[in-house]
Amino acid sequence: TALSGLTTDNPLDGSTSCYIQAGAGIKTRLDFPHLSDFNSLVGRTVNKAELVIPFEPGDRFYPQDKLFLLYKNQQGSLQILPDQTMQTIGGGVNLFHNEYRFNISRYIQKVLNDEISPEAIYLLSSSAGVSVNRVFAHGPLFSSEDKRENMRLIITLTN
Repeated sequence: TALSGLTTDNPLDGSTSCYIQAGAGIKTRLDFPHLSDFNSLVGRTVNKAELVIPFEPGDRFYPQDKLFLLYKNQQGSLQILPDQTMQTIGGGVNLFHNEYRFNISRYIQKVLNDEISPEAIYLLSSSAGVSVNRVFAHGPLFSSEDKRENMRLIITLTN
């Protein structure tokens, strides 16, 4: 589920679409409500977890070159994902496919292992505070006809 808004007290429903905007550093919260379902698989290991965020081209603002992901630790502070310290996780704009892709395998594995709180991750622009670029991103329920147009998390695992 994607939520986007000016305050955490009054978020906007982002299930079909959301804006990721630089400017004042608006954060888009991404929830994975069914992630814990994978814990029922004995001995499961995450081989790859790829977050795909398609967007609508032709908006009057140019999309950001790069997006970042953060999560809240137990103390409530925003932190970079463990994938960011070990490898390049992606997040650069792909204008050919009109999407952003992130490899967040370590983060998902740590959430499933209860090493990181599964609350949510936050998507934000790398240009926050220095530009007004924005992107009109597709939410997880953007299209019922073409699921490739939807924001999604693709998990490949073994058990």
